[in-house]
Amino acid sequence: MGKLITAGYTQSLIDECVIYIGSVIFIMYFYDGIFIGSTNSELTQKVKTLQQMGLDIEDWGNLSENVGVNIKHFKDGSYEFKQQALIEAIVDDVGIWHPHSRSNILP
Repeated sequence: MGKLITAGYTQSLIDECVIYIGSVIFIMYFYDGIFIGSTNSELTQKVKTLQQMGLDIEDWGNLSENVGVNIKHFKDGSYEFKQQALIEAIVDDVGIWHPHSRSNILP
């Protein structure tokens, strides 16, 4: 965490595992973390800067490709989150698949 603070990041007063710089947010979980930002170029630049400081950071690509959550951002500023892979895994695990089943949108 010290190197991130040195690089200009600010630690959240609410959750010590969340730090941010400008519009980039980094969420740390044990030895893993997630960068969230406005643009891919901004995220790439922040990751490269931290790598140049000697931090061992691997870019695993888009978040939706890694955790199974598809995130869609709409022009009105709203977001849609879908976890189709997780839903299918749960249906398979509990054996409730039926050819006439359908999904429902929950509020």
